[in-house]
Amino acid sequence: MLDKAAAVPGDYGWVAPTYQVDQRGIDAFTQITGGALNICEIKGGGKVPQYASICGGKSRCHFLSAAKPDPIRGYGFLGLAVDDAPFIKKTTWEYIIRPTIAQTMGWAILVGTPKGRNWFHSEHIKGQSAEHPDYDSFHFASNESPFFHQSEWDLLKAEMPDDVFRQEYMAEFLEDSAGVFKGINNCHTTSGMHCTCKGSMVVGIDLAKHVDYTVLIAICPRCGSCREMMRFHRLNWPIMKQRIVEFVLKHHGRAIIDATGVGDPIYDDLKSGGLSIDPVKFTEQRKAELIQGLMVAIEQRHITWPADWEVLNDELRVFEYQIAPISRRISYNAPDGFHDDCVIALALATSGIGNFIRPRLSIADGGESLQQEIRQLDQEIMSNPNLSDEEKAELLNRE
Repeated sequence: MLDKAAAVPGDYGWVAPTYQVDQRGIDAFTQITGGALNICEIKGGGKVPQYASICGGKSRCHFLSAAKPDPIRGYGFLGLAVDDAPFIKKTTWEYIIRPTIAQTMGWAILVGTPKGRNWFHSEHIKGQSAEHPDYDSFHFASNESPFFHQSEWDLLKAEMPDDVFRQEYMAEFLEDSAGVFKGINNCHTTSGMHCTCKGSMVVGIDLAKHVDYTVLIAICPRCGSCREMMRFHRLNWPIMKQRIVEFVLKHHGRAIIDATGVGDPIYDDLKSGGLSIDPVKFTEQRKAELIQGLMVAIEQRHITWPADWEVLNDELRVFEYQIAPISRRISYNAPDGFHDDCVIALALATSGIGNFIRPRLSIADGGESLQQEIRQLDQEIMSNPNLSDEEKAELLNRE
């Protein structure tokens, strides 16, 4: 930050969940510059947020808190550091902090220890994907620092719960209650381990809509092993149809296709061509049934797929659920800006296998973590009988 601010004059930002955390940035600036006021002088305080005057005022770095984020609005930064980013709300990042670098086409560095798979995890995933060339992401365990003693590492590892140690010191994004699918890694097969069963496959097909991808996944109904995945987009219908037909016939398959909206005439065209194909019309309830079936299949390892299907792995890890505030109905979707085509294709293919439980859409079948969250929501409301309707809605919709 100091190097950038010294090289390119302008305003920069340092945002943290609280002003107490901001103090770490202030201390770091002072320590790095050795207190040399001509390089960096800390000003402000009291009712005025503190800022660093850099190189005699040529640049400024404003230290701001996301606890009450509205005062951040209106700033325009050439660069931005967000400390302890996982502890800042997604909406605060998207609607208040992120816009401070929009007009300037500035850069941002997000730093923090993982906290499950929230928006910080989603941003991290973007840095691993070729579809987001403006992003990059890094991962460091605590003992990679030369200042972290190995003896302390060994002691912590021996004394702490495994999941806490992995998150806090190994910086792993764990499959916690915020995630939909548990046991993803357990379903991976290594290169060369393929199904040798004879007979027809089941093919799940999710058709492209707008900027999405068309995805086909062939799965063995006898052992649950995924044989092949095909993913493409921006093809006209004759070419798309040819690829779908060739893929299904290659696996002697029975296809299950999303026939919602634009998929309806496509299903009719494929069916009239003699393809063995079944349609699925997506409603919120039907989609939830498919996803919940896939949840069970993955958690109980009824299905497997190659570990190097990274696109599928990433989609599964960021997939989210939400609970409607009034009906308490559960809905499932990819986060904004992400695809779920591979997830839907796998769910459709898995629905054609008869060796796993297909739960119906109900709170009782929503999984232990979902039930726990719902109970907690109810307790908060019940313990605050004087809450207004707006406050109750805010509780039910909180992140």
